[in-house]
Amino acid sequence: MQEKKGRYNIASILRISKPKYDNNLIKYYVPNNTAAIELESEKQELIFYLRNKLDSKVELLVEIDKKIDKKITYSNKDKYELLKKKNELIEELKKTFNLSI
Repeated sequence: MQEKKGRYNIASILRISKPKYDNNLIKYYVPNNTAAIELESEKQELIFYLRNKLDSKVELLVEIDKKIDKKITYSNKDKYELLKKKNELIEELKKTFNLSI
């Protein structure tokens, strides 16, 4: 929904991790202070949306988890290596079609 509004930065931040829900508290983990500040600035709008959709008085807690940053792949080579770990046949596909990274 955020992308449709042209808000790509917040959409990207929301994709970083999966929220944890426990007893009307939604915990959302981000990799750094910058993402936390950005999400905090959107917090009221997000809470309003979630409360309406869930018909519940939920709260949102944003926490920094430095381990998340290691899971994010940046370059095409990083993405390729990740795919190769998930499915070794990707290398065969690359060779068959003479693909490059």
